[in-house]
Amino acid sequence: MASNNSEESAILATCADFLNSMNTKDFAGMNNYINPEGHGALRRYGPDGSAIIIHTSLGDLVKRLEEITNANYADKTMEETFENPDVRIDDDLAMVWTNFRILVDGQQTAKGSNIFCLHKMGEKGWRISGVADRNTPTS
Repeated sequence: MASNNSEESAILATCADFLNSMNTKDFAGMNNYINPEGHGALRRYGPDGSAIIIHTSLGDLVKRLEEITNANYADKTMEETFENPDVRIDDDLAMVWTNFRILVDGQQTAKGSNIFCLHKMGEKGWRISGVADRNTPTS
């Protein structure tokens, strides 16, 4: 698996632009960076505190994020950032494993790891086709 700096930059830009769209509450814009039929596997916590995995299409994930944001964070600033990304590339397939932090009104509320799976889609460039995360609330 070779890494190429321009491809790596394009892959990281796709992930960053996806998150920046979410951070600015541009949920329609998030769709520019995904394959809507792609898959998300998100670790969250049930009412008893036990870990559960939510499975969803990426198109439905964007809708879910919009609903949650509108219901709970409409008047708040939100920012999800990633740090220390590890990028692997094999031709038109890539993976980004990264730590993340979520800030609401400047206060960290969660942290964890994201895994983005991307495919290069010809003229469309890199598109996210899968997301998995481990989300740990911090507040």
